[in-house]
Amino acid sequence: GKSGVGKMVEDVRDGKLKVDYRLMYQGSARYPGLVVVHYGVEQTVERGGQVTPMRLKLTHTWKRIGKQWKIVGGMCGRWEAYQ
Repeated sequence: GKSGVGKMVEDVRDGKLKVDYRLMYQGSARYPGLVVVHYGVEQTVERGGQVTPMRLKLTHTWKRIGKQWKIVGGMCGRWEAYQ
């Protein structure tokens, strides 16, 4: 949940956790003033010498607000769940 993400960000900042990732564009759908973008993510997380690899599927929804694009929604899940 969100509290877990906050703790992860703090641990990265404090050097307790190392995260490395590769973002792979998978496709997008564009509508007037709105774009939905799909990515695959290969990620490794290292904590205390233990490395954990993960594959994730990530979706972001972008909305045009004035002259700027802003993320208005998104979701993420394990890649294997989508296969």
